[in-house]
Amino acid sequence: LIVNGHDPNVVQTITGFGEAGAALVASPHVDKIIFTGSPAVGKLVMEGAAKNLKPIILELGGKDPMVFCEDVDIQSVIPWAMRGC
Repeated sequence: LIVNGHDPNVVQTITGFGEAGAALVASPHVDKIIFTGSPAVGKLVMEGAAKNLKPIILELGGKDPMVFCEDVDIQSVIPWAMRGC
């Protein structure tokens, strides 16, 4: 991210279960939620975010998640990832 002129803290990846997600959605310190998962859980994310008008992006059904493997050439993929490709 730094190499491409972005703040390294612009993206935080959090994994976990329902309690972790609910805490993030409800937190006043989280400005935006990007969620990839099932439509059922996406509805819960949307409901929680609506309480504070928190912006969200939902990728439901898992059609377009971005997965990076151990052997990724991070320097070549980050520019594409930042463009949403």
